[in-house]
Amino acid sequence: MFLEHISLLSILSFPLSGCANNIAEELVEDCSEAEIFYVETVAPIMSQNCVSCHSGPSSSGNQRLDSFSSVYSSIEVTLDRVN
Repeated sequence: MFLEHISLLSILSFPLSGCANNIAEELVEDCSEAEIFYVETVAPIMSQNCVSCHSGPSSSGNQRLDSFSSVYSSIEVTLDRVN
């Protein structure tokens, strides 16, 4: 189970980590490619393995994993828990 979580986190952290274009003048967030990758590749895995416990207002560990935005906003907390 622990290895499954680490595998899922590594899949998630790759597309989500490159979500900002670092420009000296301004930081432009463009997550469209990461979101497409999430919807096509990661979301089905999350639906099968995670969403049953990690969705809704009473999600396990207060970690909602039922949408791209909820996963994106909780990725740092999730990585801190596993490390």
